[in-house]
Amino acid sequence: MSTEDFASCRFRYVHDPETNGRIRIYLEEAPFHAAMMQEPAAYGLERAGSHPPFLAFGAAAKPDNIADARRRAQAWAEAHGRPVQEQAPRAASVPPNSRTDMAVDLDEIKRLRRPRAAVDAATLYDEIRDRVRGQDDAVAAMADEVARHVAKIQPRRPLSLFMVGPTGVGKTLSARCLADALSRQCGSDYGWLRIDMCEYQESYRISQLLGSPQGYVGHGDGAQLTDALRRNPRTVVLFDEIEKAHPSIFKTLMNAMDAGRLSTPASHDGDWEIDCRQAIFCFTSNLGAAGILEDLRRQNGAGDPQAIDGICRNRLRSGQLPSELIGRITRFLPFQAIGEDVRAAVIALSIRDLGSEYDLDVVRIEPEAIALVLAEAQDNVFGARPDEYLVDRLLGLAFAAAQKRGNRAVAVAVRNGNPIVEPESPA
Repeated sequence: MSTEDFASCRFRYVHDPETNGRIRIYLEEAPFHAAMMQEPAAYGLERAGSHPPFLAFGAAAKPDNIADARRRAQAWAEAHGRPVQEQAPRAASVPPNSRTDMAVDLDEIKRLRRPRAAVDAATLYDEIRDRVRGQDDAVAAMADEVARHVAKIQPRRPLSLFMVGPTGVGKTLSARCLADALSRQCGSDYGWLRIDMCEYQESYRISQLLGSPQGYVGHGDGAQLTDALRRNPRTVVLFDEIEKAHPSIFKTLMNAMDAGRLSTPASHDGDWEIDCRQAIFCFTSNLGAAGILEDLRRQNGAGDPQAIDGICRNRLRSGQLPSELIGRITRFLPFQAIGEDVRAAVIALSIRDLGSEYDLDVVRIEPEAIALVLAEAQDNVFGARPDEYLVDRLLGLAFAAAQKRGNRAVAVAVRNGNPIVEPESPA
């Protein structure tokens, strides 16, 4: 059957409830089925059997997978411009035992067949580096891996990045900036989800990630991870402090990282699996960070991907993480401890960020102001995070006063040993 024949065909309802349910799915998914018939390889799909609507994922072809095929088609359409507009009637409006026409806008589908938005690794590096200072090697490696992954039309598994290093050096910020940069470059929003694994140290908490089966407490309440990936398969998921998670969560992630399929006990439209091959999984940990950085210094392997991979795997395998999880990581990204010059750059960024919270544009920061913050800051054993809190304590009231005066462009300076915020003089 050709695409045009399929677009103009009619389905008749029968008295078999299961068959009626499948027909309702076909009617709702008609535009996406037509697109998949026209070019099934673009969706990673194969024809299954002689009936054209039965399109599913490879050997797992069966009608129940059609809802997942629709989500895959929707993600592909959004990556190529904008979503397909559904032309078929909704199932609720289709009476039983009736004939229903099914119209497909083939012109709309053809307009969506445009090249995938490319991601430039150099631009991605520059955008992340503007916010994450002192981690040039890690950011460059991240940009290269992400650019390769996003360029794939049919990735076999999600990209898994493991960021290891001391606290407060930019690991979490890098993942957040990555999602923002991808949204700007691809022209459509990449999803962002941060999961604090400190909250998932008990086995029963896994239902909050994947959902609860029918009949159990919490069924229908939603699930943090599965809901996010259903809404947007192109999501950057950050598993913060992964070593603190319960071992059962590791087992759940292993299949997703290896096969690109996340199994969930909570069915959604008859679908028990979620396609996460377009997702980017970021893991952060400071487990064994000191030993990893010391080994890299001793072997002079900071810029050698092979040396980094071997050292990180050996060190982390002796810790709390299972070797099966470590073996599924695509790339390890060691984050270095930051020095005073990097802290000064981070303080300048923190001052500008604090000003924006008060709707103020900080156009000039005197070096004495940064030196004052550094002089009062604690030792850098906690990284740059305490410096941000110190900036808020030292300049928060001054920014509030400038806002009350109606200032917009301001400068941060030091007068009589105290930091001040004053209107910026016109050039």
